[in-house]
Amino acid sequence: MQYPHQGGYRIVLIDKNGKTIEELAPINGIEFAGADDQTSQSQNVRLTRPCSQCTVMFERQALEWGKSYRFRSCADVNVLETMPEDDKCSGHGTMVDNRCVCEHGHKGDICQYTTNCHHDDDCLNGGKCLTEPNSITSASCYCSYGFFGKNCEQTYERAEDNCFSYAIINEKKYEMYGMFDPGCYNKDKLNDNDVIYYRKVKNDVEIILDFSTTSWVAIGWRPEGLDKSCRLFPDLEGVRSKRSATVDMPPLIPPPPSQPIRRDPPPTPSDPRDHEQEQVFDRDHPPAKIAQEGPRPVMPRNNGLCKDTLSIPP
Repeated sequence: MQYPHQGGYRIVLIDKNGKTIEELAPINGIEFAGADDQTSQSQNVRLTRPCSQCTVMFERQALEWGKSYRFRSCADVNVLETMPEDDKCSGHGTMVDNRCVCEHGHKGDICQYTTNCHHDDDCLNGGKCLTEPNSITSASCYCSYGFFGKNCEQTYERAEDNCFSYAIINEKKYEMYGMFDPGCYNKDKLNDNDVIYYRKVKNDVEIILDFSTTSWVAIGWRPEGLDKSCRLFPDLEGVRSKRSATVDMPPLIPPPPSQPIRRDPPPTPSDPRDHEQEQVFDRDHPPAKIAQEGPRPVMPRNNGLCKDTLSIPP
């Protein structure tokens, strides 16, 4: 279920026409499940009826962004009355005495989880096999310094240089943590504790994130044509008109002259057969079955991003 948000979630099975076939979670009549545990990563459901060409829809609240804000994720499924023998172990094992014996690289009651390792011996060059709770990959190799790859089988091709220690920690030679010389890198200081170092190495860009944190850090890229208001997700609508007045952004897929994009809501057809005519999707007037419930939510100014993040040079 990925990132926690305020509120709960629900899971439903719908047919190809968008009709709800079965409510999978919650099943006790309440509107949303999981409000008491917003960090939950899984939900067991029971399907009680077959359904061909159907969809499982997962819907999650994000009350911190608005009372009616929802995330939706869908998967196409065929619910069968009986499961073929080859599929009982997810295609990654064999059924023996009514239990799955999984192939190497998979585990779980029905071999539904991948695993990059089972023991430390699966990790080369001194790597350790560590479990990853609540992850679809149940265990991964954590490599010794200087090695990488799924099983720590790879080393860096670059020879040792005076800027970065690719093989071993050398505190006498390298000023920063025995790993690198900061004088070799461009430096962007976000605050007293968080710094980004970067340099060009042949056709690659080498980046070092020196952050004070006990969690993970991510860095991303954006086209030069986008200003830094893109960091205000999901509050994009409020800045789009301002941006369009100053930045000439070509459409991603220009429409052909013979098929202009509809700007006004399509008229209500009087004949059901009119539904069969192809219509251009209008984001301002979406079909009722996928429209956002309630009014457009009031978005935050920065989605909780710290001031230092928003002030990074564009």
